Amino acid sequence: MSTWTEYLVTDSPASRRQAKLGQLYRQWLAFRRNALAVIGLCIVVALLLIAAFAPLIATQDPLLQNLDGRLLPPSAAHWFGTDSLGRDIYSRIVYGARVTLVIVMLVVITVGPLGLLIGAASGYLGGWVDRLLMRITDVFLAFPRLVLALAFVAALGPGLENAVIAIAFTAWPPYARVARAETLIIRNQDYISAVRLQGGSQWRIVLRHVVPMCLPSLIVRTTLDMAGIILTAAGLGFLGLGAQPPIPEWGAMISAGREQIFDQWWVATFPGLAICIVALGFNLLGDGLRDVMDAR
Repeated sequence: MSTWTEYLVTDSPASRRQAKLGQLYRQWLAFRRNALAVIGLCIVVALLLIAAFAPLIATQDPLLQNLDGRLLPPSAAHWFGTDSLGRDIYSRIVYGARVTLVIVMLVVITVGPLGLLIGAASGYLGGWVDRLLMRITDVFLAFPRLVLALAFVAALGPGLENAVIAIAFTAWPPYARVARAETLIIRNQDYISAVRLQGGSQWRIVLRHVVPMCLPSLIVRTTLDMAGIILTAAGLGFLGLGAQPPIPEWGAMISAGREQIFDQWWVATFPGLAICIVALGFNLLGDGLRDVMDAR
């Protein structure tokens, strides 16, 4: 066993940094024993690489129209065929990975901190604050996400930015629920009582001690929720309320090909497969992270 491995797996770490690195290494060892989780990780990493190197991977300009080459079947020249405007479907799917990642990342960085803060404050402060925040959360949870997102987009107008705002407004309640449940357990721990006896304010306890302990559950929830975010974004795009043409968004591509689904099946099939594979990858990754990071 190498010196580096011994450093990570030792039972008596010499520093907090060594203990943290050792914990992460053990979690990685447990994670990689889950074959499905590794497959999910590979899918997500592949999505990131495709989005990062789209100009190198795409074979043609995704916006270039060629009316003489409309609705061509898959071939060596066009791997996934062409759409009704003669655009290369493979290249549009590759560039569509960027649009999907932008939507997912913007939603996650918005709803994650918001839901975490609301849930932690609600669980720790309790009383009327808890009742008020949870009733607001219940109102949002009472409506299906896509229906509520449609209402927000209808009010804000179609477009990629408005779609992100609409999805963010509808995605935060589950995060708040998870954070509140974790906080109800954490707030009665001895170290929280010790900080309180030392004069720590309520908000300092929430931000410095409660929120970090809720992060593992929120990371797992975020990973599992990304598939739902992708499907919601695709649903808005399919209805013409998300990314607007000529942006290569997967849901909009399926919508454009629905009229030719029986004769030119490839127009809608390949974007649909991309959505299914990416959603499956995030679900498998989330399941693996839950097994590793959730002690229960």
